Amino acid sequence: MIGALIGDIVGSVYEFDNIKTKNFLLLSPNSHFTDDSVMTLAVAEIMQKGYVSNGKKIVNTFRKWGRNFINAGYGELFIHWLLSDNPQPYGSYGNGAAMRVSPVAWYADSVGEVKEYARAVTQVTHNHPEGLKGAEVTAMCVYYARIGRSKEFIRKYAEQYYDLNFDYEQLRKNYFHVEESCQNTVPVAIYCFLISDSFEDCLRSAVSIGGDCDTTSAIAGAISEAYYKKINRELIVSALSRLPAAKNGCDAQEVIYNYASRKKFLCKPAIKLNYDTLSGIDISKINAIKLAQPGAMGEPGEIYIISGKGENVFKYHGNICNFIKKGESVDQKLYNKIKERLGLMSLSFVEVYMGYGNFLYIRKNLSYEFNEATKDMDLSQIYTHYRGIIWRLLQ
Repeated sequence: MIGALIGDIVGSVYEFDNIKTKNFLLLSPNSHFTDDSVMTLAVAEIMQKGYVSNGKKIVNTFRKWGRNFINAGYGELFIHWLLSDNPQPYGSYGNGAAMRVSPVAWYADSVGEVKEYARAVTQVTHNHPEGLKGAEVTAMCVYYARIGRSKEFIRKYAEQYYDLNFDYEQLRKNYFHVEESCQNTVPVAIYCFLISDSFEDCLRSAVSIGGDCDTTSAIAGAISEAYYKKINRELIVSALSRLPAAKNGCDAQEVIYNYASRKKFLCKPAIKLNYDTLSGIDISKINAIKLAQPGAMGEPGEIYIISGKGENVFKYHGNICNFIKKGESVDQKLYNKIKERLGLMSLSFVEVYMGYGNFLYIRKNLSYEFNEATKDMDLSQIYTHYRGIIWRLLQ
């Protein structure tokens, strides 16, 4: 997401004045945020507040950000949607679907969630198949980069949907600001990422080919951030200082802070559960435990523990199989022993059945908020999304 914001701001001054060279000043006095940044921040807020399963709240969040920063450079149809008394999807395949979607990849915990979330935040406006595809492919590229997939893997994935057979020099000579569509912008942005050797080089490639380069840079920058992991701190500070000041409930700095916390949590690996790590867990700080009964999906008796709060959230993952000797089998006696060690035999937790032999135990003081967050979900949705929901409740 930070990569998308920086890409937008870097490309802003060259969108209608294409520069056609990599030799340019990344940030000038005139560099500014555009609609790409505003809508990316809106999607981030949607993810952070758990609105992704509520179409009305998605629409209201977009309209809140859009109306507060109405002069950011939106397309004519989107302006009409923002100001309408009854906003409806308008069959768009504009590249706005892809430019704003990157936060989805940082709040999803699986391929299925990425696709579900990308569709949810896109279909309220860009419900044309090409718009939906552009958002999904962009989000998936960011997600695959985030979890450590290679460029070749990302290329092969994207080539299922787009032709990436470009030549950089030909693009630099012949690519201009014509159609602001997903099918025009998304493949070029992915190509710019694939040929880059750093985050900065990616932005320079995206700007130098021209076209709608703030959006191309936003999309390419989002993938590059996830792939290269690190961005020059001075560039981050200088770019993000150009974002709008807080206004009527739209607070860019708060959204970025929450995103940074989520990113830190994701980068923190799950601690492997065994006798030593289990004995070292402070039971009083455990907030949620997912426990699969022997014989449930996957290996019998999966355990996933979330403890702590705020920036000090820790995750533990393992299986009851880790607590038995070779050749032994998992039985109910061992299962109950583990439950007792984790405090699940006490009255401190509320049990939530998630289907397929999977149970979630939530500390009582979180149970009301969790029930509110999942009241419109079926069992399979709760099973899919419980980690993200619990994380939000602990921030």
